[in-house]
Amino acid sequence: MPNDVMLVSGIALIVVCACAGAFVVQVRRTTRSPSRGLWWAAFSAAAFASIASALMIFLGHEWWIVAASNGFMAAAVGLYWSGARAFNGRPAMLEITVPLSLAVFIVSALPSPSGVEWAGAPLRFGTIVVFSVLVAVEALRRPLRRVRASFIVAAALLVQAVYSAARLVVFLVAGPESDVFTSIFSTFATTVLNVALVLVVTGCTIAIKIGYTHDAMLGSRVERTSIVPMRQLVRLAERRGPDAIGLVVVASIESHRLLVSAYGRPRIDEVQQHLVAALIDTLPTGCLVSERRSGEVVAASARPHGTSTASIEDTVARLFAASAAENGIPVLAAAVAAEPVVDAPSRDTSTGGVTAAITRARRRVASALAE
Repeated sequence: MPNDVMLVSGIALIVVCACAGAFVVQVRRTTRSPSRGLWWAAFSAAAFASIASALMIFLGHEWWIVAASNGFMAAAVGLYWSGARAFNGRPAMLEITVPLSLAVFIVSALPSPSGVEWAGAPLRFGTIVVFSVLVAVEALRRPLRRVRASFIVAAALLVQAVYSAARLVVFLVAGPESDVFTSIFSTFATTVLNVALVLVVTGCTIAIKIGYTHDAMLGSRVERTSIVPMRQLVRLAERRGPDAIGLVVVASIESHRLLVSAYGRPRIDEVQQHLVAALIDTLPTGCLVSERRSGEVVAASARPHGTSTASIEDTVARLFAASAAENGIPVLAAAVAAEPVVDAPSRDTSTGGVTAAITRARRRVASALAE
């Protein structure tokens, strides 16, 4: 076996197993759902397929290794589709996934005119094409498509489907020994593509699960607020006017970059939702909220009657600190600044309005973080 194939097979084994482990570690704190177990099984099947491929380096193309590799490969994509259906509240259709994966395993274990290495290859290619298209379709259904990462999953699986379909056509027309097949659709090229797809899908799936946890955690809070991009927050707040928007609150997680390095981006993104929740719980119904991946959350709302800005700042900080402690990071804190929205005497927002209030609040937060 060529050295480059051995190298990429070894890298694939490490990467795919690491992705399976990363999925388990990162989503262990997310809300339990049927999709989590099915996706865990999908990544585990991908890891077993990589192990089988690595065994071929040492034991050769034994029929049982080839059959196991093909079966696990088909199961990985099929189980991911079942998990996507479960996420969307639809039947997992394991009665389709499991028999098809077993069929790939059985056919791959039978004698093939193309040799042991390519036993069951047409069925494997076809099954992967079908499952990949089904995953892409399911990723674009609600509620899965509410998380932007689902569009990346759909695109990645469509790439897989097109590649596998082309590989199947060339395999049937020209054969696995043809120049076209060995140069474009070789084991080396396919392994590299699969590793890239596993990396992309793993990251997106973690983001989807955490996004789902965010929605579940915020729950009914979303019904009484509007979580919008920053520019839209300013535009909507200014459109509502000073009677509806009289207060701006800026909160930022202290030592955000260090915490991302220590705990990982997915977990800190999840914790940031507790800061969003603290703002929503403190401010009146109908507030506008925007968040940035830098750990900053901005809110604009009517000013609560009889409540001072200092009281609002203290309440948000205490609620967030308590939630962070429950999440296992007791030293986590946030710098909070609340500023009243002052009517601008003219269109110049430098002396008043929502933009000026946000600027003042950000300066105070920056000063607090610098201390």
